[in-house]
Amino acid sequence: MMNNLWSTAEFSKLTGLSIRTLHYYDEEGVLIPHHKNEKGFRYYSHEDFLLAQKITTLKYVGFNLNQIKKILLNPDFDLLGSLRLQANALREGVAQMNKGLIVVEESIKHYTISGEIDWQRLSRVLKTFKISHSDFGKEWAERNFSIEERKFFGGKGFQKIKINYEQLWADIFSEAKRFMLEGKDPLSDEVQVLAQKGIDLWAELSKKQYPNNPELANRMWELMKSGDIPTDLIAGYDHQVILYFNEAMEYRESLIFK
Repeated sequence: MMNNLWSTAEFSKLTGLSIRTLHYYDEEGVLIPHHKNEKGFRYYSHEDFLLAQKITTLKYVGFNLNQIKKILLNPDFDLLGSLRLQANALREGVAQMNKGLIVVEESIKHYTISGEIDWQRLSRVLKTFKISHSDFGKEWAERNFSIEERKFFGGKGFQKIKINYEQLWADIFSEAKRFMLEGKDPLSDEVQVLAQKGIDLWAELSKKQYPNNPELANRMWELMKSGDIPTDLIAGYDHQVILYFNEAMEYRESLIFK
């Protein structure tokens, strides 16, 4: 810490925000560092720390970055009304998760009694849940993305690239999961090699899949980290694995962006 200011790496550790996220917030004008020196290095103040806490809290309860910008820039923004709407959306999400839990519990109960799975009954329950889950996916997309962004996601170009990269990500997530289950430290050399592959792949994918909208790529990664994402949207997605692998990637980036 220098003159009551934190460097980007120090501020990242203090706030829990990745260096990549801090750079992105600066570019978007959401969290502009107190000072930049002649070499372009960022330094953050206590006021920046308080603002980061506010942003993190708003993201935690489900607001996307565009909504947060409106809240921060407009003192007359109806925050209470927005919080109530967000609470309703979260309740709906919880309701969908509860339906999934019912499917699992019913299967366990029936197997305990009869020693086998009633696949026909389970299929009927899953069919009902799948419809509801699709509704949740629609609600999730509407809550986090604009109409134009949803059209972009549904475009043939985006979907084609997504299909081409799905297996690559699934392989990386699978290897990260293996490391995690083996208890390997995310900062270990072996995991760091994989982290570099993830960083390189994400950079390549961002350029191809989000050529004119890097903000959208960063927002998607933040949603993956938060766990607020339909489970079938990304091949191989596992929230705990993402958190583990993100720690490895952030450490790798901290070495690059010292």
